[in-house]
Amino acid sequence: RPDLYAAAIPQVGVMDMLRFQKFTIGYVWCSEFGCSDDKAYFENLLKYSPLHNIRVPANPNVQYPAVLATTADHDDRVVPSHTFKYMAQLQYTIGGSPKQTNPLLLRVETNAGHGAGTPTSKQIDEKTDIYSFMAQNLGLEFNGDKSRQSPKTHYSSNIASIKNIYKKGSGGQMKVHDSLRFNKIYKC
Repeated sequence: RPDLYAAAIPQVGVMDMLRFQKFTIGYVWCSEFGCSDDKAYFENLLKYSPLHNIRVPANPNVQYPAVLATTADHDDRVVPSHTFKYMAQLQYTIGGSPKQTNPLLLRVETNAGHGAGTPTSKQIDEKTDIYSFMAQNLGLEFNGDKSRQSPKTHYSSNIASIKNIYKKGSGGQMKVHDSLRFNKIYKC
């Protein structure tokens, strides 16, 4: 039901439920999820595997929400291929549709793993990107303790228009300014 959401941010997700056990430590999750090598589990896993359930919305007036999927290039728990495959399939299935105007983006943290031991500066960068993405795509404006929702603006094909970073201003207000730091966000 993509019509229920304006934005989605899948973070280091296990997107391929049929092959997760084939990579790094994924085999230990078989006790939790089941294993697709067993036909009984295969049928159930296929029903909710994010990668295998991307569909063009039946309603012609509905599009997928804005998506910012995140992963890290050295994640050895949930290998980045889950997110790469998911975003590639999303782009292939949905991205070419003329009704899909919401952005489909992939954020890859470089020289980082699953999260533990990530430097504070990288954590701040990631949270900034996520909150900026949400604010842009939900039409939110921040002004100190008071926030309000403004009408959603149309997404420009220029990825720079979506990239905003919040900086602490005087009086505790959050100020939005454009940033040209695009080494980690890719338009799919």
